[in-house]
Parts: sequence; structure tokens; C-alpha cells
Amino acid sequence: MRRCVLCGLIMAVAQSGLAADTLETWDHGAGNFEMYSGFGGLGNDAESQSVDSSLLIGWGVADRFSSYLSTSLSSNGYLTSAESELNLGAFGTLHDSDHLDFDLGLDMIVSGPGMTEASVVPAFEINLDRTPDLGSYGLYLRGAAILAGAQYGEDELRRHVDLGLTVGTYYTLSAHQQVLLEYDITVHDEPEPGIPDVERGALALGYNALLHDNLELISEARLNIPQGDEDVEFGFTLGIIATLSAGSR
Repeated sequence: MRRCVLCGLIMAVAQSGLAADTLETWDHGAGNFEMYSGFGGLGNDAESQSVDSSLLIGWGVADRFSSYLSTSLSSNGYLTSAESELNLGAFGTLHDSDHLDFDLGLDMIVSGPGMTEASVVPAFEINLDRTPDLGSYGLYLRGAAILAGAQYGEDELRRHVDLGLTVGTYYTLSAHQQVLLEYDITVHDEPEPGIPDVERGALALGYNALLHDNLELISEARLNIPQGDEDVEFGFTLGIIATLSAGSR
């Protein structure tokens, strides 16, 4: 099965509209289109709910090296507080074998009012596979350093680094079906008031199915782990991955 790029590589950590999946470069010359829509906070009041959508267009630049441009939109359940992000990134596979893959990526994210806030995200993913080409089951570890800026007081500007980590496992049901389970946490350098230094993310269960030679359905149900006395939150994401040119898998 194909594997999606996860917009921004680390947007899957703690705040994603993207579903559980692993990372792999696209074939040389192949284009990819990915679109995801999600809803979070089921059962909560509308102010605490979230609606989000993400779109990615990528290209296999060379063997084991790809780049992409993506954008995402999000709002609360009342649809009165919209935010957007723009991502530009590249990633490549440094080591690719039957049982071990190692990928590195670099992404820049622009967001905030007037698109004036930026962050730079170097990231990695390690895959341990029982059989070649994700034929049975395996484990993966994804990590990233989110470098961003913040203003402290009236005049002081500083950079800070948050660390994101995702651990996951997959099981291949057939050549066209796969299930995944993953969990993420974020370690904050200088968290905002009320945010813990180590923030628990979500437990996500994904089911991905190849609908056609060049079309894959991505789906996920997630349980956001509460911080302190917060309520448990449920959400879901649906997406598609389509190959735009030669090189479909």
C-alpha cells in the first residue's frame, strides 16, 4: 500500500487533521494529491469542538526524495474562529531495507493572524518491518523538533523548541487493507499557562484501504487523552490519497 506524507511531518503529533499512517517518498516523477477532513470534540459543546481540513500536493523529485506544498484550515464547532496554515517541505529516505527504513524531513509552517507566525520542523521516522513492503506487521517511531518564536512581555522576543513524538504499529490485513494504532506526546520548552510540560496527545486507530490502483482511503478514529480534569474527547478523520501521474504503487 502507498503511505502518505503527513502534512508538515509533525502535524500528526498532538494537533492533526491527518489520519494515522506511515511515511514513504513517492516514486520519481509521480505526483500525489492528498485531502483530509476531520471533526474533534464529539459530545462537547460547539465552542470546544473542532472542524478541520487539509490538502497536500507533492512530487517525487528524485529516487527516495520528495517535496510537497500543503495547506490546512480549522475552526471551532460554531464555525466562527477560523485559522489557516501553509506548509512547504521535503523529505527523503536515508536507509531503505527489507526490515528497517529511516527517513528525514524538513518543513516550514506559516500560520497565525496575517500568516505572520512561522516554525521550522526537522523530523525523522524509523520503521521496523517484520516482512518487506509492509507485508505483515511492524512498528514505527516518528519525532520532530518544532522551532518557533514567541513574544514575552512587551519587547522580548525569543525562540523556543517543542519536541513531538509518535509511536505506532501497523498490521497488514491484505494487499489492499491495513490497520494502524498510534499514540503521541509533545514536550513543551516553555508551555503557555495551563499547558503541562509534557502534553498527552491522542490514541488513534486507523483503517486504510486501497480502493483502486491509484486511489487510497485513509480513515481514523481518535481518543484525545485528557490533561488534568479535562474531559475525554473523541474525533475522526477521513481522507483520500490519489496518484496524479506515472509511478502508482
